[in-house]
Amino acid sequence: MAKIRSRMNLSFLLLFFIALFVIGLWVAHLFKVAYLTSFQDKLENESKIVAEYVNEIGLTSPTLPAKMKKLSDQLKTNVTIYSTDGNLINDTEAEVKYKFRSVEGFHEEVSSGVYYFSQPIKSGDVIEGYVHVYYEADTLRNYYKSIWTILFISLGVAYLGVLLISFRITKHIIKPIEDINRVALELANGNYEARTYEERLDETGELSKSINHLAHNLSKMTQEKEKQTNRLQTLIENMGSCLLLINEKGNVSLVNRAFTKTFGSYAKKWKKQNYKDVIPFEEITRLIEETFTFGGNVKKQVVIPIKIERKHFIIYSAPILNDEKEMQGVALLFHDITELKNLEDMRKDFVANVSHELKTPMTSIKGFAETLLDGTLENKEISEKFLGIILKETDRLQQLLQDLLELSKLEREDIQLVMNNVSLKDIAEESILMLKSKAEKKEIVISSTIDGNTRAVVDQARVKQVFLNLLNNAIAYTPDGGKISISLKESEKSITFKIQDTGIGIAKSQIPRIFERFYRIDKARSRQSGGTGLGLAIVKHIVEAHNGKIKVVSDEGKGTTFIISFPKKN
Repeated sequence: MAKIRSRMNLSFLLLFFIALFVIGLWVAHLFKVAYLTSFQDKLENESKIVAEYVNEIGLTSPTLPAKMKKLSDQLKTNVTIYSTDGNLINDTEAEVKYKFRSVEGFHEEVSSGVYYFSQPIKSGDVIEGYVHVYYEADTLRNYYKSIWTILFISLGVAYLGVLLISFRITKHIIKPIEDINRVALELANGNYEARTYEERLDETGELSKSINHLAHNLSKMTQEKEKQTNRLQTLIENMGSCLLLINEKGNVSLVNRAFTKTFGSYAKKWKKQNYKDVIPFEEITRLIEETFTFGGNVKKQVVIPIKIERKHFIIYSAPILNDEKEMQGVALLFHDITELKNLEDMRKDFVANVSHELKTPMTSIKGFAETLLDGTLENKEISEKFLGIILKETDRLQQLLQDLLELSKLEREDIQLVMNNVSLKDIAEESILMLKSKAEKKEIVISSTIDGNTRAVVDQARVKQVFLNLLNNAIAYTPDGGKISISLKESEKSITFKIQDTGIGIAKSQIPRIFERFYRIDKARSRQSGGTGLGLAIVKHIVEAHNGKIKVVSDEGKGTTFIISFPKKN
């Protein structure tokens, strides 16, 4: 914008310089012509006066030279009188530098630098001589010099005035444009808070208002766009489903937080890479290719191995189209249904297990009852034996139903716990005492280590049920002559209960499933011990109801350790 101002100033100054120069030349010429005319008239008048004076005195008067000298001084000019043949009659003590001419009128002697007027002296009609009134050219030159000096000074002052006016005008015009240009550049660079001044009422003021209005609208639109972008970004990053975006070139343009969490942090490195080169799952790449090829929405259920797990997904794939319906990429949405699949499998297993668990005792009861009805009832010894078996199976059914009801209560969201500040040490000791005789039958040694007062706010009956279940399992799955270690350790915020046995242990592949209903590690031993397969499921629900944590560490053939932590306050 400074270049425009400089060009405008230069243009104005050049234009005014030319104009003033032409005007100066013209004025100087007028002054010169006017002064020369006036000068000629002055010489002519003076020469006439001198000629009349000479006529009065007479050319032959001896006083003529003295009187001419006096007159010359009075007129402040040079006067010479010539005879008709060109001889000098008077002497003004001035050196005559021009050639005598008898022609009446104004004459210029360029070589001599003299201007003079020749006036004839007449006596009647007879010319007796000539009067010359002359000035040296320096007189005119000095006058011309004065004219040019005054003219140059005047033109210089005028030019300075024009210069100031030019700068004021260009500033008046260009300054608002510079401000508008500055604001426009700021807007182009993304600074929508920039504003220009609106103090003027002319067109530039209206333009300033328009620019400010535009900046205000851009700022408002940008803020709204940022809000929408932030909302969309927050939605994308916090949505539970995995999102994968592929651009029109086949490069991964976006993966959200859920996708990274599910498929691994290395998925972030897929961005800006071609999906064929970085996505290792063939099912996904085929789905992307199908969407690119046919351009329609695709829904597919797939199973993808991720690390050691097999995850089930419903994938929705859709093309990203612009206003002209041109393909701009592909969006894939992954719904993880692994948990639903597992729940469905658990439901199927639960129904099968319940049916199986009920079928076995019911079959036994029915078989022995029919045997008794067929005549065995008269044999007291056999009848008592069969009735004992029927009673045992009935107790087993009762225990199974009781555990199912207990598990159902624990799984309800509105489960009611009777919370009291109790000693876990007392609960552990009571549990050990209750199962001590069972352990002694198998010659199993139970040792305990208790650190601190181990008091916590818990449901005493439920926690005791946890201790009894875990201790009973440890005894059941530990061979004769084994060892069971129990410890209670207090920390600042929690109490940790650990029970360790030297039993048969659990295979690592089975550990994730031991808390499922009816899941048995050793089915034969479980049935022999009278277990229902619901004990550990009940333990897990009680611990979680207390906001506690349960962990299992086991080596097959070396024993198992259950570690449970209860918070001191609930």
